[in-house]
Amino acid sequence: MEAILDRGTLFNDTEDMWDIKDGTRVKELGSPDGATFCDGLKRRELRLLWSLSIDWFNPRGNKAAGKSTSTGSIVMACLNLPPSLRYKPENLFLVGIIPGPREPSVEEVGHFIEPIVDMLDRSWRDGTKFNCTESSDCGRTERSMLVVIVTDLVASRKITGVASHSSKNFFCSLCSLAKPKINNFDRTTWPTKTREMQKKAAEEWRDATTKKERKRLFAQTGVRWSPFWKLDYYDPTKMGAADTMHNLFLGLVQFHVREVLGIEEVQAQAEAGRPVTDKEIKGAKHALATPNTKALDRVRIPVLRELCAQNGIDLGGKKKLKKKDLVQILKVGHLLVIYGTLLTF
Repeated sequence: MEAILDRGTLFNDTEDMWDIKDGTRVKELGSPDGATFCDGLKRRELRLLWSLSIDWFNPRGNKAAGKSTSTGSIVMACLNLPPSLRYKPENLFLVGIIPGPREPSVEEVGHFIEPIVDMLDRSWRDGTKFNCTESSDCGRTERSMLVVIVTDLVASRKITGVASHSSKNFFCSLCSLAKPKINNFDRTTWPTKTREMQKKAAEEWRDATTKKERKRLFAQTGVRWSPFWKLDYYDPTKMGAADTMHNLFLGLVQFHVREVLGIEEVQAQAEAGRPVTDKEIKGAKHALATPNTKALDRVRIPVLRELCAQNGIDLGGKKKLKKKDLVQILKVGHLLVIYGTLLTF
């Protein structure tokens, strides 16, 4: 494994690009002494390149209706390893878990990132000395460097301290184009963001003494302080990547399967023809009574219609009511029943 990690510091000597290390960004990375970080084994030090991924998930299982609880994972992958080994569970570094039941706010999330950044900063500056390794009985020093942050857009903006992709004035992390001009495809007219510009804005936000002042600065620049700025080499304009799972599978592919091909409608029609069971009705009644407002979102439409009928709610023959409409009708009806019971009491 140590030999494989060493080979991972060598670059492809052709113009073909097979891996992230073949890009110019990785080749330009610098070490604390000003030299190139990966110099093709000219030093005895082991140089490790890393990607960082932070994402949130529902530990109780994903539902199309949305998450009811949210837990985060912080995972790093060593880019020295070839892609065939890089993402095997035994080779991934699970840095930490962000506990639920909700995601941390933009102000809170930095507390989870700071220990990782401090660890990476020490490793890059001072290295870690191992007394003995497989290739060296007399010991060896290792240094690590963060190369890329791989997340979906929502997580990316939260952990790097920049405005949301839905922002009117700062929807793009690479330029200052306003959202009303999103159809401008002339790249030469885009006002680009620079590392220096964003670092200055982040430091001003960090040094502000009041919440009001921070809010004003964020509205003006779309930048908050992020612990990643502790890394001397951090550059948000070059170190962000949208992962393929969210971008392609959960984004484009999901849209085409559900909306363009209409497979979700076929599935809904099949579910509509399946008889409603007593167990489903019992579960729906429990969901209606629970304080969790998302519980009914996981109930089938035929079950919701049956529950309306059992509660004396006349839908007036409306067959095209959506699930959210039926859920709203049931919630209002349930509140009216409770209110009437209290008045009677």
